[in-house]
Order: sequence, then C-alpha cells, then structure tokens
Amino acid sequence: MSIEKFNANVQYDDYKGTTAADKQDINDVYKYLEKKQQRNKNEFIVGISLYAHDLALNPAYELSVRFFLSDLQGESDVPTLIKSKNPLSVKEVKIDMSYREFFQLFKRFNLTLSPKALLENKEIDII
Repeated sequence: MSIEKFNANVQYDDYKGTTAADKQDINDVYKYLEKKQQRNKNEFIVGISLYAHDLALNPAYELSVRFFLSDLQGESDVPTLIKSKNPLSVKEVKIDMSYREFFQLFKRFNLTLSPKALLENKEIDII
C-alpha cells in the first residue's frame, strides 16, 4: 500500500499535455476487466495510467497499463466519491497489453503534447 499523486510524469517531462478518450460501445474497459476476472460488478474505474518506455529500441514492447478501481465507499456516485476522499483508496490492476489491445478499448483517443505543456488551452493559428 502506497500513496502517490495521480498524474503523468516521466524522467525529464520534456513534453506534457492532456488526453481525451471516448469509451467503446460494445467491448469497453469494464467488459475487458470482467473477462480477465479483474473487476467486481460493484467496482468503478476511477483512473487509467498508461506507461511505455524504450519505444525506439523495441517497438514491439507492450504497454504497462494500470487500472484504478473503487466501489462507491458509501457515496452516491463516482464524481462525489472522487471529490470527497483524499486520499482516495483504490484497487490497482496492472496488465501488460499490446498497443492494439489497449486502443481497441476506446472509440476515439486523442493525445496532445507540447514542451512543458506550454500550449495547453492556448489558441493557435494554424497556417
């Protein structure tokens, strides 16, 4: 058991950004974890962390994915749970996945990066 901050970081953090994803309608993350017997019906996904390293040296490397799950802990819904608990107690499920396996869990996936996140929420004129 350990306490950590939920945010993205790597050794130098040369580029930082944001991510957005739309869940898959049929084979979503919940069903994936249930098939792997890693999620109980009363648990909700409250976070996902994806890590990859040495990509240039080994492009076949699998992604290290951490799923963070929690029941409602007496709260009415997930947003209320996340806002009301600090730290939030979660169950961690670690799974190594191929790129294809991971991205098939989502309908759409968008990642933005800029040096030290300097472009985050900045309007840009694309010429």
